[in-house]
Amino acid sequence: MSFGVDVLGTLTEKLKHMFDETEGKFSIFTNERKLYQEQAIDEKDFIVKIIEYLVNLSALNFLSIRVVLELKSAMDKGTSVKDVTGGLGSSASQQPSFGIGGFIGTGGSVGKADQHSEELPTLKPVDIVIERHSSPIEQKASINSDVRTCHSCEATISSKAKFCSKCGTLQ
Repeated sequence: MSFGVDVLGTLTEKLKHMFDETEGKFSIFTNERKLYQEQAIDEKDFIVKIIEYLVNLSALNFLSIRVVLELKSAMDKGTSVKDVTGGLGSSASQQPSFGIGGFIGTGGSVGKADQHSEELPTLKPVDIVIERHSSPIEQKASINSDVRTCHSCEATISSKAKFCSKCGTLQ
């Protein structure tokens, strides 16, 4: 719930800051990797740098998902989304921008010459009948519902039998 607060703008700013921070951690990590390969630092210090980078990268991924979910929420609610410049997102009469407004437009017309002549597809119900031919053993068992066929020796046994009376196999 945003309660009139620009949550998306705040999250986007945090995302920019987190991206820059993660970039810095990555460059530190690559430098530490070179030092570790040259055996200038010990394994403990190298692992600490790996962990710092991975924690920062995980936080960046989490924040990215939050921004995407907030964008979806704003689109679902139909609320106004601010552009990168601070103005409202692009409307249908304006050209789309490369900011947030360019990503959440009002539908666009890519690949469509005339949107008004487009008709919605109609769906027709289809009945699918799958025929299954039963084996002679199954036909015999279906005639007498009190009997069935043994899985092993195909002898006729009671439908309630747990073991075959001819071969003794568990049913």
